[in-house]
Parts: sequence; structure tokens; C-alpha cells
Amino acid sequence: MHSSSIRVKDQRKVLLFCICGLICIYLFLTIVPFVFSVVVGHRIEVSENEVVTDTSSSGDLHTYKNQLLLFDSNGMQFYGYDGNYKNTLYFDAYEPYIRVKDDIIAVADTNGKNATVIKNNKTRYTVKTPENIQLISVNNNLYSVAITSEKGYKSLVKVYNHKGENIYEWHIGEYYAVDAYVTDNNKYLAVLGVGIDENKINSHVVFINLKEEKVHSEFGIENELAYKFTLHNNDAYVITDKGIYRVSASGKLKQKYSFSGKELLGFDIDECDNISIALNDNNSQSTVTVLNKRLKSKSECNIPIQVTMFDSVGEKVVAAGQNEVFVTNNGRIYAKGVFSKEAERVVLSGNGKNIATSGKINIFHFHNQGYNISTFTTTKTFKKLTIL
Repeated sequence: MHSSSIRVKDQRKVLLFCICGLICIYLFLTIVPFVFSVVVGHRIEVSENEVVTDTSSSGDLHTYKNQLLLFDSNGMQFYGYDGNYKNTLYFDAYEPYIRVKDDIIAVADTNGKNATVIKNNKTRYTVKTPENIQLISVNNNLYSVAITSEKGYKSLVKVYNHKGENIYEWHIGEYYAVDAYVTDNNKYLAVLGVGIDENKINSHVVFINLKEEKVHSEFGIENELAYKFTLHNNDAYVITDKGIYRVSASGKLKQKYSFSGKELLGFDIDECDNISIALNDNNSQSTVTVLNKRLKSKSECNIPIQVTMFDSVGEKVVAAGQNEVFVTNNGRIYAKGVFSKEAERVVLSGNGKNIATSGKINIFHFHNQGYNISTFTTTKTFKKLTIL
């Protein structure tokens, strides 16, 4: 997932690098929905009950309006935090990709041709494209963006208004679009791109004025591979393999946070009031850092594992390894425990009192709500969830 700069010494190495670089970018774009469904978590608001729910099909785990949302190729199934089935929204997708934003869901069939925007459990609109959809996003006003592929171009970015009408398209020939949003004032389309420039992998942040239909600004990040970005008050927060950038809609760099050569293990940038990262100190220890929206460190905490799963809510962070999990708060270890079952992803509840894991879905309740180290267990098991 991570990439570093490579210096070539002769034409043969240059050629090989270019070929390998293009292959890597293709693979990156192919797996990016899966990668970020694992690395970037979603908040879960859970009740005070101690709950374990199991499913024979792994699915993807999200939250939506104080419910658990289990999503796979058969549709979206909603469960209460007591483990009881609520309802199912059916969506025909072979490889589904979903984004949840407050009470809005954007869902697409990765490399398929359909995407749907849902609010309050009701479909607002569905779009169909002749091109294959790679990613979908939605803002608070139901404006969505679909990144698609088109012959002769690296990417085609399509913008839809709140009625599902295609209001703008941008053909990109210089680099691949890996993420895109419409700002919450519906004024700009913001696109994150990755490409090879002069034998180096570079990243680009572009703001397009939708009314004028032209590029408003562009900011380049040389020799760094961008993974993801999000918008906050029309500023783009970009996370790369080497650091985090805060870029204004005018294309100006406001702040930068460097990883100082350390490997990025996990991150959560969905809520820009607090940005959380996990960096590799060595093979047996990681550093969890919480940053404010100006990219200044608010807290740091060392944990004795190599992080493979990560999520945060406010200043609380859950970081897990193969079978151990730690919760930090304000730079201190708040709770720790051991997984009883193999987990694929871990998420932290909004109240900081519970953990859920995907794969086999489990919810753990902390017994001790103080700041001392405490373990968590489960005491109640519900019947298996049925994949409809």
C-alpha cells in the first residue's frame, strides 16, 4: 500500500520503473475501495448492552442512524444494537462499494455501471453510466461524484446534482483520479489524482469551479503517493505515504504534517476536528497520534503492537494487531484486550464504550469506564444473522 521514491541510474531502469509504476497504479486503483474499507473505519453508536452477533458471511460493516449496517453483494441489512434484524435494502452488486455520510448512503457496484444515493432508507436517485464505476462519493446536499474509466483517458469524473442529473464531466488524461467530492456549498468539485511525472509518482489536488466549468486551482505533491482525502470547510485534507496536507480551495498549502520517514500503518481523516494516525516505530511498537484540524499534535501514545486495524472517535483511538486491541484516550491507554475471534476490521463506538469488529461481527463492552487499563469481555450471544 505504501510507496517510496526510486532513483534510476540508466535508461533500462527508467523503462522498468515506468512499466512497474503503471502496473502499481492500476493495482492501487483496483484495490483502493477494498483497502480503505479496511483501513478507514466508521463510527458506531452502541447501547450499553453487551452483545455478540455472528454471521456466516463476512460482509462489510458500517453504521447508519444508530444502527449496524451489514453490506455485501446481496444488499444492505440493518440491525439494532440489541442484535435484532430491522430491514434490508436490496442492491444488485457483484463487488459493492459503499460510503456512509451521516444519514446518506452512496453505493455502487465497483467496475459496474450503476450507483445509488439513499437518504433515510429511501432511494433518492440511481445513475447509470456506460463506463465502469470505480468510486462513488456524496456530500450533505446529495450531490454525488462517480469516478469512472473511459478509453483514451486515465479517468472520467462525473458530477450529479441532488436529482441525479449529470451536471458536469471532467476527462483526465494526465493522471488517475483516486478520490473526488463536491464541496458542501456545491461550488467546487475537488479531485485527488495520482500519476507518473518525470519517472516519479506524484499526487495532485484539483478544485474545479462547477458554475464556470473550469479549473479553479491545482496543488501538486511531488514524489508522494496520496491514499485518500476529505473536505472540511472547503479545505482538502490529503493523506499520503509521507505526511498529511491541508490545502485550500485556492490551491494554497495551509499546513503540513510529516511522518518523518516512519511507515503509516493506519489513519482516520473522515472527521477533520481530529485526525488520527498510527505510525510504525519498529516491528513490535506503534505510535498513535491525534492531530487537530491545523495538523498540530494533540496527543501521542505508544502501544506495544504493530497496528493492522485502526479507527477513532474524537480523541479516542482503537488500534488492533493480529489478536490484541488497545484503546487510547488523550495520549493514555484507556483499555486493552484480546480478540476471541479473528477480525478483519475494528471500529470504535461514538461513546467510546464499545468495539465492533467485522468478519464475524462482535461488539465488546468496556467494564471500566475510567482511564485505567481495563479488559473487555462479552456475555450475551444472539442467533446468527441471516444473509438474505
